[in-house]
Formats: sequence, C-alpha cells, structure tokens
Amino acid sequence: MDFILIFLIPVYCGLGLILLKNPIYAIFFFIVIVLHMAVFLIMLNLDFYAFVLVIIYVGAVAVLFIFMVMLLNIKVYERIVR
Repeated sequence: MDFILIFLIPVYCGLGLILLKNPIYAIFFFIVIVLHMAVFLIMLNLDFYAFVLVIIYVGAVAVLFIFMVMLLNIKVYERIVR
C-alpha cells in the first residue's frame, strides 16, 4: 500500500503543476515531483544520482524559478465570476 502511495503523489503533483495558474504553487509542485524522483532512485540503490538530482534541480533550477518570478513581479489575475 505504501508503494502505491509513493507513486500516486507525483502523479497528482504533475496534474497540479499543469493545471495551476499561480506560478509559485507550480514551482512547489515541481519540487515535490523532483524529490519523489529522488526517492525512486534511492529505492533503486542509486543514492549518488538521487543526491545529484536534488542538488541540481531543487537547489538550482527551482530556486532560480522562484527568484525569476519574484523579480519579474508576476501578478496572478483571478477570474471574477459575475
């Protein structure tokens, strides 16, 4: 049962990544997906590759995306239903 949950969380996060309008929430879902990819690699006894994946993607790419969104001051416009 735990094995199924480990594989369902990235699927839901992938859907959230695609469907969300707010870029900050999408980046957080991207971080969760990358961390789960690292868990899969650890389950395959590929510890070094999991460590490199976390350092490169979460440590560099995701932080760069967060800074880019903050510096560009992207506004999230919500639809107002009348």
